[in-house]
Amino acid sequence: MFIGRTQELRQLEEAYRMERSTAVVLYGRKGIGKTELAHTFLKDKPAVFYAVKELSEQEQCYLVAEELGVAGETAEAKRKVPGLAKSLIDAAERCLNGQKKAVIVLDEFHFLVKTGRSFLEAFIQMMNEEEKRYMFLLVSSSVSWVENSMAEDLSFGARFLSGVIKLKEFT
Repeated sequence: MFIGRTQELRQLEEAYRMERSTAVVLYGRKGIGKTELAHTFLKDKPAVFYAVKELSEQEQCYLVAEELGVAGETAEAKRKVPGLAKSLIDAAERCLNGQKKAVIVLDEFHFLVKTGRSFLEAFIQMMNEEEKRYMFLLVSSSVSWVENSMAEDLSFGARFLSGVIKLKEFT
């Protein structure tokens, strides 16, 4: 059940309405309501939601394509591991339905950043896209990593962050 978080929801809506691609980090300790806020925000928006797992880079790329329904149709095509950028772009394109911007939610995205360069390359490629607009909602429960290491780990990609929202406990 979604209660409160109107200020955070307003911040996400503002980022979505921007005329360019945007990326917002939403973080806070486990169980505080980050995923529920993301799902509430996604209502009536073309969106892709992927719960990132702690896997190798190749396994992650394969699972993203499988779970987002953009893996090949044939058995041979399914054996080929698509790039992360291709999978995310294909999934976002499928959900657009004529709207201007697709939202890509990556829940526990720190696992993607920590496993290799695929996410960073895909993120930078999509944020630099001039013809299409995306909003990345990057969710993490790794508070320490977001506050201490995220900018360094994202390196050049950190310049694309439009906002960082820390979800705190209700008073």
